[in-house]
Amino acid sequence: MNSERMAQYYDGLKKDCKLTDKQLADIKKIDESYMPKMRELFEKYSDDREKMREEMTKLRAEQNSKIKPLLSAEQYKKYEEIQATRFQRRQN
Repeated sequence: MNSERMAQYYDGLKKDCKLTDKQLADIKKIDESYMPKMRELFEKYSDDREKMREEMTKLRAEQNSKIKPLLSAEQYKKYEEIQATRFQRRQN
């Protein structure tokens, strides 16, 4: 995702989840730490989409387990909705 789209994503996330600046900064830090891992999986399993999907799902679950404690229950529910919508768009 290019930097402009990332900025739009984070702006929307902050607004929709009603995040504080600190929450957003912490989420960005977690996301940035997972980007190389995701890139690695993408390259490693570029010829096996099913395996890539399986491994990415595990990695996303791990990532979300680090994000969840940063958010209230309401914020996390909204965060999950946003992630599900993003996933559906990528599938189409």
